[in-house]
Formats: sequence, C-alpha cells, structure tokens
Amino acid sequence: MKIADLMTPEPMTVNENNSLLLVWERMSIGRIRHIPVVRGSRLVGLVSSRDILAASPSRLVDEDEDMAREMLSRVPVGEVMKRELITVRPDSDVETACNLLLEHKFDCLPVVDEGDELIGIVTATDFLKLTRSLLQLTRQLGGLDESVTGLPS
Repeated sequence: MKIADLMTPEPMTVNENNSLLLVWERMSIGRIRHIPVVRGSRLVGLVSSRDILAASPSRLVDEDEDMAREMLSRVPVGEVMKRELITVRPDSDVETACNLLLEHKFDCLPVVDEGDELIGIVTATDFLKLTRSLLQLTRQLGGLDESVTGLPS
C-alpha cells in the first residue's frame, strides 16, 4: 500500500503571513491539529495546535478572551511554524511512513511531489482508520479472536 492510498489530498493550508488567530480558527472549524504552511504551492513549514498553544498567553494569567485573540491576531504563522520537516512522497510505502511517525513521535507527515509541492498530508488518525479497517477485515475472515487481541469479537 502506498501513501497516495491513505493520505488526505489537497489539505487546508496557510501562508507564513497568516495570523495565528486565523490558523486557530481554521483548525477549530476543520477539527484538525496540523496545517501545512505553503509559499505558492511549495511546502515551507507546518504549524500544529501545540505550536499555537505554546505561543498563546497562559490561561493562568487573568487575560480575557478578547485580549488573547488580539495577541494571536498579531503573530504571523512564520514565527512559530516548524521549518525543518520530514516529508514523504505519494509513492512511499505506508509502512515506511508509519515507522517515521513512530520513530520521531510525529502526528503527521506532509506529502510532497518531486518539486516539494504539497499534494497531501497523512496523519496518525489516517493510520488509526487503516488499523480499524484491517482489524474488521481480519475479524470477518475469521483470523482474529478475542484471545489474541483482548478485543471482543
């Protein structure tokens, strides 16, 4: 199986000059935790919800929400995004990508073509969905039982 079979094509993106507030709102609406940062269609970074939380005022400080939003609106994504990324190609083997996620404790990998243009993203959630499908298929074929996995049949 190849990454092209598993990835989300044409993911939501932002550019380096977009504010953290805009990115946070897009993440909330899309219910996603990572957004690739592009210049044109070329991948230049990745911003995660963790990056935004780390750049946000602490909730322990008595800041009101309007002030926190104002602060996030003044910080461009380019100031907090990760620039050094590990990527995969659409023809990369799924097992190789899975090993990269595990080895580096990543939650996603951007998928780029030969010219480093972003064409997709593969996430830990994609791998969980694949695992669920494989477990269901294995169970249907009679090869998985509760004694092996601890899961009810």
